[in-house]
Formats: sequence, C-alpha cells, structure tokens
Amino acid sequence: MQKVSAGKIVIIGAGITGLVIAMELSKKYGKNVLVLEREEYIGGLSATVKRDGLIYDFGSHRLHRDIQQDVRDYIEKTLGVELLKRQRNGKLFFRGRYIHYPPNLFNFLKHFSTSEIMGFIGSYLHNFFQSPASNGLNYHDAMVKAMGSKIYSTFYEGYAEKLWGKNPCDISVDGKRKRVIGDFKTLRRSLHAKSSYYYYPRDGIGSIPDALARKARENKAEIITGAAVRAVKFHNNRVAQLVVEDRQGVCSHIDVGMLISTMPLDDLFKLTLADQTHAPQLEWRGAKLVHALTDQVLTSDTETYYFPGRDITVGRVSDITKYSPYLRAATPGTMLTLEIPLSEGDALWNMDDASLLDICRHDLIKVNIFKKDPRIINYFITRLLKTYPVYTLEWKKTFYSITQQLDQINNIYTIGRGGLYLHCNIDHCIEQGIALAKHLLAGESCDKDAWGSQVKTFLTQSARD
Repeated sequence: MQKVSAGKIVIIGAGITGLVIAMELSKKYGKNVLVLEREEYIGGLSATVKRDGLIYDFGSHRLHRDIQQDVRDYIEKTLGVELLKRQRNGKLFFRGRYIHYPPNLFNFLKHFSTSEIMGFIGSYLHNFFQSPASNGLNYHDAMVKAMGSKIYSTFYEGYAEKLWGKNPCDISVDGKRKRVIGDFKTLRRSLHAKSSYYYYPRDGIGSIPDALARKARENKAEIITGAAVRAVKFHNNRVAQLVVEDRQGVCSHIDVGMLISTMPLDDLFKLTLADQTHAPQLEWRGAKLVHALTDQVLTSDTETYYFPGRDITVGRVSDITKYSPYLRAATPGTMLTLEIPLSEGDALWNMDDASLLDICRHDLIKVNIFKKDPRIINYFITRLLKTYPVYTLEWKKTFYSITQQLDQINNIYTIGRGGLYLHCNIDHCIEQGIALAKHLLAGESCDKDAWGSQVKTFLTQSARD
C-alpha cells in the first residue's frame, strides 16, 4: 500500500458538477484538491468520445434556450467555450411518420381526425370532473387526471414503460414532475414561440468538462482517471481515508480533509455505512449507447429523433454533426449515437454487440431514417449503468433514509445527478457545483443546515428534453 498526501479535498467523479467544484476550489486550495474518476475519461454523462478520428457525444446534449444568463456567461467567459446558437429541428416518430419536436400544436393536431380530437377532449373533461381532487400517488393516475385516459394511453403510457422499464402504476407521481415529454404546457408555449433554438459548444459537449479540467489543473489541482474508490475509513465521525484502486489494480490510501461525492448516492452509502444490516437501495435505469458511422449521408437538417413507442428498441438517435458544423469529419457518411434505455440484466443488456447493432440497423430502416440497409463502417458500444433515477413509489423514503444518515458524517457532501438522485440538465449541474463551491469558500463547511436549504431547491430541478 502506498500512502498519498494528507488532508486533501477529495471529489469523487469527474463529471460536470465535480469538475466545476474542483476548478472553483482549486483557485484557493490548489494542489490540495484531488478529483478521482473511475472511468478512463472525464465528463461523466456529458463526455465527448473520440474514436478513430470521429467524434461522438454521450447521447443528445444541448443547452436549452431558457438557460440562465449567468450560466451562459460562465461557460463562454469563464471557461472560454464558444457556444453556437442552433435552430432546433428535432423530430418525434408517431404513427409511422415524423412530427416536429418540441411539438407545435397545429402540426400535432393535423395527424388526427376530428372524431379522435373530440375523443381526446371528452376524455380529458371526463377525468377532470370525475376523478378525485388528488393527482394520485403514481404516474399512471396523475397523468390520467392531468390529460385524460385516451391522451395518456396514446402518447405517454408506452414511453413511460420504455424509459423506466416498469409499469407506470409502480412509478411515483414524481415521475410526471421530473420528466414529461411534450405535455400541454409545451404545446401551449409552442403557440407563442417564434422559433425553437438551443446552444451547443462549437467543439462538442465534451469541451465544457475539458475546459473545467484544464483550468483546475492550471491551479495545480490533480485529476486522476481510472481510479475506483474501494473503501472509506473513519475517525471521530469523519472520513479520514479512502482506499483507491488504480487501473493496474494497485491500491493507495488517500488522507481526506473533506469528501465531496457525485457518485450514485446509494453506492456512496454502501462504501461508508456498509456495516449496516439492510442497506437501502435506490433504483436506476441504465442505457446502452451505440455509436456508429454509416455509409449513407442524411440530407435532413434533423439533429435528434425521438422514439417513445415500445415497438422501436431505440429511444433516441442523435446526428452529432447537425449540432455543430465544426464536428463534421472528412470521412463521408453519417455519425449517429443511438440510445437504448435498459436495466442491468435485461436481455438486450446481456446481448452481444453485433446482435444489438443488427437490431439498431433494422430500427433505422423501420423508422425511415435510412431508406435502405445502411452499411456500418465503424461502431462501438458504451454501457452506462446508472443513468436515470427510477422514481418508484417508495423512492423518497429510501432517499431521505440515506441522506439523513450520510448527513451525520461531518465532512461529506453529496451533489450532482448521482449524489442527489436527480434527472436534470447540464446547466443545473453547473449551478449546483458553483453553489457548493461558494458555500465552502465562504467558510460554511460546518453549516450543514444552510447547505440543506440550497439542496432543497436543487431537488425541484427536472430534465428538459
């Protein structure tokens, strides 16, 4: 065992949140800031992967039009990352054809007959007046109450099962609050919106974590990839040491002054309080990402395709070169990232890569992205274990059980998507990182109550699609 430096501020996870905290704290604490990342790359879910001269994002990433100005300034002025303002040209596959996404009300309704529209309205009014005043405790009941049974079954039921891998009756009402695709508010806003746009980094979403890491390192902070935390040691109700295993399997002891964790909350709990008989567990949904270069060129200006139906395996397809023209490789063809929501142990999760690629290729033809069978020139598959929180009926009980116990440890802070069990966007992660860094730099490291009030505001954040 090798003993490494004493009393460091250790940040677990080199995603957006962890790197923002590292950069901000390194301005004052320099080499006493250490970031440990289990993977071989930085950026977490917001990484840009380069393979064989080609560039792929992990999924469909963008900075939405309602991003706060101070967060835009932070990205552009503080980090020096150029943001392009891009017209949004998403498409949602419905009834064998594509409609604009985010949906435009008039474009949306033209796909239905008058009798169907009247049926939707009648179902909505019936449920509005006949259902109990409560929104219900589960996703199914809440959505039926909000939209009527016909609208819900037509548009949302299959999507919910596909995203979470569960019966919607087993999902909390928080599933509705945390992420709803194309709801009535979105449709109403579309009546007044002149255009739909987003912001995207000129050189890929990964340029944001790259800039954060570069500036943190300029301030002498250390970022180590391929470093997995294997054990946590305590002294006087404080984290005293971490046992960390590197990519060669060699373990080191790192003395800890403060621990900031962005890893999944229940994983941290297992590491820190594993001696308890029944460790509570949160449920997560993972994903497989298929990154593929095809021989066919897509002339459409669509950057993202959405597939909420259960009859299509793929959930979302991104054409990354449509996000930024500067990412187009000299190689002819189309670079796509296909996202498939899965849980570890599912049949598709255990399927070999070649067979999964074959399913994806058939899906691309079935949904008319390609007119004929595309030749796959190059591809690779990424597996992500804990991507989306699954808000089961008991999630709050489990979540607060874990957080209340971790809060008893004086020098631990949990933050970010994983640390707060959140489904949120990149700008939310930046806001969280800045907030925690300011809290600690103000000398409030012992004031957990003050920090707890800020955490409550983060827990209201939800993902925009």
